[in-house]
Amino acid sequence: MVENESLLDRQVNPDPPKSNRRKLRIIFIAVVLFGLGALVGNGLYRYYSAVNSLNQYEKDYNARIEAERLAKMADTYGGKTPAETLSLYIEAVKKGDYELASKYFVEKDRQVDLDNFSRSTKESLQVYISNLEFALANANDDNGYNSDKTAYIIDKPILLDFVFYPNGIWKLTEI
Repeated sequence: MVENESLLDRQVNPDPPKSNRRKLRIIFIAVVLFGLGALVGNGLYRYYSAVNSLNQYEKDYNARIEAERLAKMADTYGGKTPAETLSLYIEAVKKGDYELASKYFVEKDRQVDLDNFSRSTKESLQVYISNLEFALANANDDNGYNSDKTAYIIDKPILLDFVFYPNGIWKLTEI
């Protein structure tokens, strides 16, 4: 009878076959490995995306810098010294050729210079020209250059900033 009870127990509570347990373990391990692989893959994807974005940013930046350099090389309005540029600027203002005068400024400041002329009166232009001529008289000393001689400043009677372009000319950046 004991044998019959043990047989009856097995039929009522059968042990899961070992092959099912093994399959569940394999499935669990596969899911864990797949999850880890997805995490590593996502990290690698983000890393290479960031590197590619950085490389593209660097290429775009270098292209902009080269375009600016080429534009500066093509710009021929200016003198070989800050004083020469200022003299050319004063001559253009005296003639009333404000379009030409604005060309002695760096590209980004030209429209501002033109707008200032359109709002000026004859009297204010006369004062402006006399201040520029006084500044020109003081522009021949070497005290206004920066250490690498790529910028020049005149601060009396008005502030004038110049910058040296790669093609060898000086441009006004501020008056």
